[in-house]
Amino acid sequence: MQPVDVYLTYCAIKAHFGEGDYDFHKFGGKSKVSRGSFYKRSDRSFFVRLSKKYTEYSDIKNFLVANFVRSNRKGWIGEFSQDIYEDWKKHIQSLSYNFEQELSPHVDNFEKLFEVLTIPKEKCKIVLINLIQKEQ
Repeated sequence: MQPVDVYLTYCAIKAHFGEGDYDFHKFGGKSKVSRGSFYKRSDRSFFVRLSKKYTEYSDIKNFLVANFVRSNRKGWIGEFSQDIYEDWKKHIQSLSYNFEQELSPHVDNFEKLFEVLTIPKEKCKIVLINLIQKEQ
């Protein structure tokens, strides 16, 4: 990714977490910020470093989101931290494990729960009723 593209992604994510009503997903990460505004900034070096460190768009996006969520929603790129991003990745990777650990004392057959979760919405109620009746 080019540094200017990192900057544009940063602006869109910042607008998403800001006080306005911008929705990153709704607008596909596009914002009204011009490419030319990047060259007027004095902190371009931070975007250059990020573009060299993370070549994939998803990595850039995740780095920015993690730092906006965990540190400061008004985030200045110069205060963003690799440590915050690493903690964020660990947290995201452990979500399914933690979910299973927290529910397992309450659900005897955890695999059946996931089978229910993959059933179409219309049939879910019937399957749950049958599952509860079998266990009683």
